[in-house]
Amino acid sequence: AASGQANERLVSAERLATIGKMAAHVTHEIRNPLSSIALNLDLLEEQVPKGDAEAQGLFRAIGKEVERLSALSRNYLLFARQKPPDHELEDVAEIAREAAEFVRPELERHGVKLVLRIASDVPPVPCDEAQLRQALFNLLRNAREAMPNGGAVTLGVSHDESHVAITVDDEGPGIEPELRARLFEPFFTTKA
Repeated sequence: AASGQANERLVSAERLATIGKMAAHVTHEIRNPLSSIALNLDLLEEQVPKGDAEAQGLFRAIGKEVERLSALSRNYLLFARQKPPDHELEDVAEIAREAAEFVRPELERHGVKLVLRIASDVPPVPCDEAQLRQALFNLLRNAREAMPNGGAVTLGVSHDESHVAITVDDEGPGIEPELRARLFEPFFTTKA
């Protein structure tokens, strides 16, 4: 069983490395044409009278799609350049509190109440602070998006003798059981 798990980890690592190389290549190939499109769009916009509402609407729509593709390519590049975690002993309870306070205003603007359930005396844990903080931002924002009509999201930090657990619970519809196995695939999403 142990050798099977080791082999599975190796295959997974090789798959991630391949995806990383592809992401870097595709991103490099896409960024130059995107920059050219954005520049030409700006030049074209200057040539069309500001009073032409239909043309201005089209420019805005194209600009929005260019920005969406640019953001996507930045995400691919971040994945391709991802460094191994930098493990140091960190106060995860404090990291969770800081992440919560950073995201709280955004959640409240969307009618989402943030509840903290952080145990006392949480021991320090070896982790990569930046990556953990980013994961919490992503989970809290995903929780908000799962509740378009508002609700509550609870960020919890608990511990026992050997583990510290961080949980993010929301009141959204949840994830279909058949999709759960794919949650840790790079770039997998259920968003339209």
